[in-house]
Amino acid sequence: MQVSLERMENVLRPHCRLLNASEVLDFDASLVSLGVDSIEVVQLIIAIEDEFAVQIPPRLLTAETFATANTVLAAVGSLVSVSEDSAQEARS
Repeated sequence: MQVSLERMENVLRPHCRLLNASEVLDFDASLVSLGVDSIEVVQLIIAIEDEFAVQIPPRLLTAETFATANTVLAAVGSLVSVSEDSAQEARS
């Protein structure tokens, strides 16, 4: 499974309350500036875990991880890679 920009945007966009439907999501913009508050972050975590079949470990539950769409993308990308590696090892 790959973490594409499109998939990540589809997960993020519903939580960006200040982003109009016609606006392009700036992956470098602060999620706070896009309207993502603490409650939205919790909902976003659930959405990410469901969409990408991963569990976000406590070490990644930081303000830095959820600072921008790019930082979320990087964190999820690392989790998906680890998850795929583990699944491949289990099949071997």
